[in-house]
Order: sequence, then C-alpha cells, then structure tokens
Amino acid sequence: MRRRFIAEDDLDPDLLIVAAHELGHAVLASAYGITVVSIEVDPAAYTGLTRRDPNLNYDQCSIEVLRAGLLGDVAGFEAERMWGARHGGHVDRAGSTTDLTQFARYRRRADLTTVGARRQARLVLRQHWATVERLAPQLARHGHVPAVVSPPHPPPFPHHR
Repeated sequence: MRRRFIAEDDLDPDLLIVAAHELGHAVLASAYGITVVSIEVDPAAYTGLTRRDPNLNYDQCSIEVLRAGLLGDVAGFEAERMWGARHGGHVDRAGSTTDLTQFARYRRRADLTTVGARRQARLVLRQHWATVERLAPQLARHGHVPAVVSPPHPPPFPHHR
C-alpha cells in the first residue's frame, strides 16, 4: 500500500501530539542507554507505540535501568504537554494511563517521586527537543521513523528524588 504524502501544514495537530508522545519515550530511553526497537503511530486510531529492548524487565533489572525506564514512561506525557504548549493540539492524560500506571507501580522501588521524575523527563526533553521537533512530523506523516533516536550526550542520571 502506498502512503499519501501529507504536507506538514496538513498534519492534524492531535496526531502530532501522539507523535511527540512516542518520541518522548524514545528520546528518554535512548538518552539513558535503553535500546529503542521501533517508534510507530496509527493515524486512524490516534495511538502510538514505542518498543524498547524486549529484554527490559522491570521486575528483574537494576535500579539504574529501572529508573531510566520509568523516566521514559513519564516522558511520553511530558513531551505531549510540551508539544501542545508550543504547537496546540489536544493534550489528554487518558492517553498515558498505561505509562503512568506502570510508573506508579514501580516508582517506590526506584526511589522516584512523580514530581522529580516529571522534572527530570522535562529537563532531558528540553535538551533534545530538536529531535522531537524534527521527527514528529515525519512520524505523524509516515506512521513510523527509524528506531535510532540517539541524543549525542546522555544527561547525568538522577541519583536521588
């Protein structure tokens, strides 16, 4: 099936929000060394999926890897909010229910607070926002982008709340 080229001006702002959300997950995961396997959005359903390392298991990983994964979980909604503030579109926390539920389940083990994790996610996203800006229209237009979203310099890892 051939995909129709969509001019950036014709992209639905709400689909761009979904794309920014998925790229938020990917940028944070990549920044902390977690492999991103794929980044996809479904324009018909306004949903997306960022697949990370299939061997990542929150019940069996180190605290450092758990923290990185949880920051990646929170980063989807934070990227969505940042995109909405800059470009418009409907930001809806309901689209992040799975991510935020997973964060809530494991955050105590990782010694993370919700406020601290959101703050750290925004910090990393701001450092690499150009990647989100560049790839969100491509992701919204084509439904996928290359899985390699590697920020050039990983941020310092938060060691406390």
